[in-house]
Amino acid sequence: MLQLTRMEPAAQASRLAGDDVEYTAFDPGHAANRAMLSIGEGLRLYHRHSVRGLGHLAAALAQERPVVLVGNHCLDVVDPLMLNVAVYQEVGRPLRFIGHGSVFFETPLVRELAPIWGLIPNRHMALADTVLARERVLVLYPGSGAEAILRSYWREPYRLKWYGRVGFVELAARHRATLLFVAGLGIDELYYQTDLRIPAAVMRILNAGDAEYYHGARLQLGALGPHVVPAVFPLPVRVTHVISPPLGLSADLDPDDEVAVRRTQVRLWAECQSFLDRAIAARDRDSDTLDRIVRTTMYWMHRLGL
Repeated sequence: MLQLTRMEPAAQASRLAGDDVEYTAFDPGHAANRAMLSIGEGLRLYHRHSVRGLGHLAAALAQERPVVLVGNHCLDVVDPLMLNVAVYQEVGRPLRFIGHGSVFFETPLVRELAPIWGLIPNRHMALADTVLARERVLVLYPGSGAEAILRSYWREPYRLKWYGRVGFVELAARHRATLLFVAGLGIDELYYQTDLRIPAAVMRILNAGDAEYYHGARLQLGALGPHVVPAVFPLPVRVTHVISPPLGLSADLDPDDEVAVRRTQVRLWAECQSFLDRAIAARDRDSDTLDRIVRTTMYWMHRLGL
């Protein structure tokens, strides 16, 4: 079990000017967070989870500069939850994540828990700025829903869908942050993605009343049936996170220079995709017999059109 300690600054909420979301320091001693960390520990055992490259993160944090981590994304919270637990255990720092505004901040019950879990709603850059300035580490997924929900995992395996997503570059440039990429291996196989479209009525429930934004999302299957509730019965693949060395973000980049930011985003996107491709190519070192059986079964299911 994790030894939980409170993090500075003290957990005191302060409303941000011009924003309707409060800043609250993450408290790992809160009962809801202890429960989530325990679930994460169980998931790590189930997925034989490991992290490579933690030294890159530890070195970046030791420089007393803000650190922004970006990564590939899938349709579940299993991936970030296991990463958070591993980093907290090994480095002693809980991670704050930017999450989907509708799913986490408009869904009943979840919206009460999301701030306690330390989640930050997307499109609230003022709050992201505050968290990064005060706590010096933040995780986000530039691909968001397009990468996690609308991508075909069979036809576009481990593809970063970062078209026009420049927010992470602007954020890192504003704070002169160290930028790291986290490659998630095994996350595309947590569930079997079919070509069956999720009915609009179901999507409306899952996406806080909005059925159109993710129209065309495909049904996924876990170990015991349809994937509806996050982190419930994923397939027993092995999951590994690989943290990159610092990415090539110029210290002179002006976050208000739109042309320079877009050029930098395209270059970083390519750099991250190359890192992810290399990690996938070397995936056998992070695999095991059960993992290979699951992935081979999924391969033939796709080939048979199931």
